Amino acid sequence: MSVIKNSVTNLNNELKLSFDYLKRDLEEEIKTMYISGGTSHLYGLKDLLSQDLGINVEMWKLNKNFRQRGNPEEKLDTYFAELAVPIGLVLD
Repeated sequence: MSVIKNSVTNLNNELKLSFDYLKRDLEEEIKTMYISGGTSHLYGLKDLLSQDLGINVEMWKLNKNFRQRGNPEEKLDTYFAELAVPIGLVLD
């Protein structure tokens, strides 16, 4: 766990700066952050981010309205974290 904690310290600092900006200048507060991608599967990452940032951190799950032809939903759910960026690029 200490290896992960050392690796995400800079990320947490940047996120805190962004969250502080949102709270101060836009009067918006982040209550939940969604993570995706292969790194999001690192053991303990979600809990570490939640603890350090003081917010709820969840894995971004596939919207049930999104379907892919010829691929069962369970299989797509399994790989969705790795597909988040390509799916986002296609939908943009």
